[in-house]
Amino acid sequence: MPQAVNGAAWGGPADMSAWEALMWRAEADPRTRSTGVLLEILDKEPDWDRLVAAHDRVSQQIPRLRERAVEPLLPLFAPAWSPDPHFDLGYHLQRVRLPGPGTMRQLLDLAQGILARPLDKARPPWEAVLVEGLQDGRAGYLLKVHHSLSDGIGLIQLLTLAHSRAPEPGEYQLAPPVAQRPLLTPKSLLASRLRQQFADAPSEVIRRGGDSLKLIGRTVRHPAAVAGDTLRFGR
Repeated sequence: MPQAVNGAAWGGPADMSAWEALMWRAEADPRTRSTGVLLEILDKEPDWDRLVAAHDRVSQQIPRLRERAVEPLLPLFAPAWSPDPHFDLGYHLQRVRLPGPGTMRQLLDLAQGILARPLDKARPPWEAVLVEGLQDGRAGYLLKVHHSLSDGIGLIQLLTLAHSRAPEPGEYQLAPPVAQRPLLTPKSLLASRLRQQFADAPSEVIRRGGDSLKLIGRTVRHPAAVAGDTLRFGR
């Protein structure tokens, strides 16, 4: 039977949870980075074109893999996931070849180096590397993912969706295309979350917060001017 692939719900809602936001914002310090690498040992080197096609198919069926994190203009709310308008699969999926003799130690040293380098925060926070040249004709597959994108259980679900159940190419029953989320910018994210918060707030709170709302609205429209006023006030 064809293998069904449906990852529309993988990754959860657009807004990060408080814990995910904390891990994402801690990325600036190398000591608090929340990035992990999963390493698989393959019994033989896979066909590269087939591997690329599989990643392209899976990333289209799991929208989160083509989304990047957007920070609001002011850090009043958590970051949110938004489609990367410049998504490039060739950036996220690469291949390298180990020099001889292609030992497991060499593979682990390579994995350590890949883990140490920071992810590009302007892109979807994941990378995959096919490592060729392992002894006995084997290969390694490295999947590097930021913890705000997925936890361990999510990675297992992702691999279940992505892996074929047999070495030979099979048929796939693709799910209908998923509607793309609206593109967010730091300014539009802040504005939309403010509208949502005030729409949910009691009317008395809204009345009392009128001055604050005006200030926030001015900050959204003219962030540089508000920052300058703040600096002059503090002198």
